[in-house]
Amino acid sequence: MRFQPMDEKEISEANLWPVGEYDFQIFDASDEVSKAGNEMIKLTVDLFNDQGERRRVFDYLIASNNGMFKVLSFADAVGLREEYDRGDLQTVDIHQRTGRCKVGVQKDKTGQYPDKNGIMNYIKADAGVTRANQTRSAPPAARTKVAAGTSTMKYRSDAPPLRRGRVLGRGDVVTTPDETRRRTLALVAEIDPYELAVRLAEVEMGMKRPPGLTPKQILGQQSEEFQAIALRMAAAAAEYITECINAGREPS
Repeated sequence: MRFQPMDEKEISEANLWPVGEYDFQIFDASDEVSKAGNEMIKLTVDLFNDQGERRRVFDYLIASNNGMFKVLSFADAVGLREEYDRGDLQTVDIHQRTGRCKVGVQKDKTGQYPDKNGIMNYIKADAGVTRANQTRSAPPAARTKVAAGTSTMKYRSDAPPLRRGRVLGRGDVVTTPDETRRRTLALVAEIDPYELAVRLAEVEMGMKRPPGLTPKQILGQQSEEFQAIALRMAAAAAEYITECINAGREPS
């Protein structure tokens, strides 16, 4: 094997994503306390570029005068402005949220650590993105960037699925592997994270589902630690399914 040797700094710089705007999805959110003693939410964020590649970074929402601008921009980006205006953001409402953010390069002032990508700010969502519908949006990896005025109409979204062994007839539309993957990812995005969390909690944590309550109400009756664990399991399961779809294999 022959290669050009690189030091840690060179390797880090070669793997940095360019400064710009990217899609994101919240993989995890946990309640923490900052070094200054302020309440804080630690975010584990998956960034997606135009090629569908993913990069995981950490970000922090801090309840302080200096940190409130980012808290506000995050709430506006993911449809949680009402919660922000009430002065109460809960991690249970943040899991799996998606949106757009501005990514930059963070430099270590001490020079001990290499440069890394970080979220500089969040981009306010279009009007109509609300707390109710935001979690249903398609995963960022499935989105397609196009120039203004350019049509991407290369298939019929209402085309009937083609079954193996069926002869193509007039009006049939061939679905490409990429389009099949896109549609499948969109279906995964429709999975209710609270319902998935409750089902996993029933199997793995011995929780009994009380009748007449929504999945979110059921989780709301549990401790914050229980909620966090259940939602992390659901996020990990959804992530695994998404990875399998992107890799073109069946989940084991």
